Order: sequence, then structure tokens, then C-alpha cells
Amino acid sequence: MGAHRKKQPRSGHLAQKSVMTRQAGMVPVSDHALIRFLERVGGMDIESVRLSIAVGLARAAAAARAMGNVDYVIKMDGHIYVVRNDIVTTVLAPEDDDGRKTLALGRPDASTAKPSN
Repeated sequence: MGAHRKKQPRSGHLAQKSVMTRQAGMVPVSDHALIRFLERVGGMDIESVRLSIAVGLARAAAAARAMGNVDYVIKMDGHIYVVRNDIVTTVLAPEDDDGRKTLALGRPDASTAKPSN
């Protein structure tokens, strides 16, 4: 087994929520623990949800792969699916899309790349 890497501290609103939770005397719940709760206590079939997402994105993902992309976004049913290295890494709500190109994916283009020495 590989060595465990120390996790970097969370930034932004997630870190704030964690601090506020602790200040209120509660214990923060990790994403992993939340998923396990839904799966084991709530009886949710996580793998079925995962498969449903994969099936729903298959056509758009195939088009992106055909163009040689492994980093891309898919807008479907009003949500934004962020794909990095051909894996869905997050899903953003519609209000997270403010119309600007905020998701820098892929490699920098030649005009912005720094020359290598």
C-alpha cells in the first residue's frame, strides 16, 4: 500500500462551515462519511446513482473523447458536470454558472504558455 498523504486544509466556504460547526459544539461530517451514511444507514444504492450519472453523460462524453478531450464540462438538465482526466469530479448547481469561463480545463494555449528553457 502507498503512503498516505496529508490532506491540504480546505479553503473557502467549506472551511468556514467546518469552523462554524465546531464553534457550535458539533462534529463536522466528511463527504466520505456522508456517502457511507446514505449508503449504509439510509439504504441508498450509491452504485446505481453513479451508473445513472454515467449513462446520462455517455453521449456527451463520447463526443468529447472523439475530439481528444479528457477535461471538459457537460451541461445537462440545468447542472454542470465537471470532467477531469475523463472522470466526473464534481457537479455544480445552475446558480454556480454565472456565464463566465470560470472552469479552466485542459492545457494552456500557446499564447499564454510560458516558454520552457
